Amino acid sequence: MLEIWAQRKVSILRGFGYLLIWGDVYMLFFGGHALWVGPMDVETHIRAYLQVFVPLCEWFGSLNSVADAYIRFVFGLPAAVLYFGRFTITTSIGIWLVRRYAPGPVGPG
Repeated sequence: MLEIWAQRKVSILRGFGYLLIWGDVYMLFFGGHALWVGPMDVETHIRAYLQVFVPLCEWFGSLNSVADAYIRFVFGLPAAVLYFGRFTITTSIGIWLVRRYAPGPVGPG
């Protein structure tokens, strides 16, 4: 029974690794767009091109002073740096998960 759960855990973590690798491809597009239109911070980029996230960010910032400070910090970062940095970090974690939980050699030896 424990072996089934261990196999399922390995499968889930490997699948999550693939999701981290391929799920953030849009971050490359956002980063490239932020470079193409000129240097801007995250707040300006979100308010100009991704308006759907503005109410979500405002709601999160209104929860408490720590959340508001976090939103203000993130909004002050350059957009391209944030997008490319997030892509690099999540893709690295995904590659690590896939390599860590890759199936072993099949057969004898």
